[in-house]
Amino acid sequence: MRTKGTPAELEARRVRAAGLLGQGKGTGEVAWLVGVTTSCVSKWET
Repeated sequence: MRTKGTPAELEARRVRAAGLLGQGKGTGEVAWLVGVTTSCVSKWET
């Protein structure tokens, strides 16, 4: 199921997640912080 939000909001989530991953945060923590599933974060990592 797609996360709710405008395309701009979804992109902002992805950008925030990328920044958190770059800081060394784990997939689970990033998912919790941005409000998505861990599988979403894993997909964004690739």
